[in-house]
Amino acid sequence: MVGGGGQPPEVGGVCALVGLCPRRSVAPVGADGVCAGAAVLLIDLDGFKQVNDTYGHEIGDQMLIGFADVLRRTVQPPDVPARLGGDEFAVLLPAVGSAADATTLAQRILDECRRPLNLSGHIVHLRASIGVAVSRPGDPSGDGDPHQLLHQAELAMYTAKRGTKNAWVLYSAELKNAGHPDGAPAAELPDAVDEGLYQPSKAPGRD
Repeated sequence: MVGGGGQPPEVGGVCALVGLCPRRSVAPVGADGVCAGAAVLLIDLDGFKQVNDTYGHEIGDQMLIGFADVLRRTVQPPDVPARLGGDEFAVLLPAVGSAADATTLAQRILDECRRPLNLSGHIVHLRASIGVAVSRPGDPSGDGDPHQLLHQAELAMYTAKRGTKNAWVLYSAELKNAGHPDGAPAAELPDAVDEGLYQPSKAPGRD
C-alpha cells in the first residue's frame, strides 16, 4: 500500500494503486519542445493526511482510489489524468481551446467530489485544491516552456490551498511571487522534466 507517500509503484505502466497514468505520462510538450495551447491542472487532496492519520493507510488508499474514480468520470480523451505521488494528481489538456475550458474541467472535478465516499464504514467527503495553468501562444510569461507551465500550475494550486481550499485558481501574473502555504519557495514538479519523465505518451487504460 502506498498510504500517501513516495513515488507510486506501477503495474503494466499505470499506478498500481489507483490505475491512473504515472507522472511521466503527463506531457505538456510538443515535438518542438514547447507546449503552446496546452493546460495543466495540478490537484492536491485537502485533508488527506488527517484521514490517513486518523483511519490508517488502508482507508487513505481507498480515498486515493475514490478520487482517481472521480477523474475517470470527469476527464475525457485526449486529456490525460495522472497520479504524481502521495495525494497529488494532475490532468494534462494537450490542446485546450481556452482557459475557460480548463477551469470548467476543474470545476467539474470539484462538483463530482461532492459525492460522499463510504470507505469501509467511514464517510469521507473529498475536497481538493486545483491549480490551473494555460500556455497561451505568444504569451511572454510562459513562452511555451513546460517548466514554466508546471511551475505556474503549482503556484496556483498553493494559492487555492491558502484560500478557502476545495477550489480552483487560474494562474495569473499576480501569483508570480507566490509560494508554498508555509512560506517556503514553491518547488517545481520539473525535476521530472529534467529527468525525462515528461514525454509524449498515449494514456493507458485501466485493466
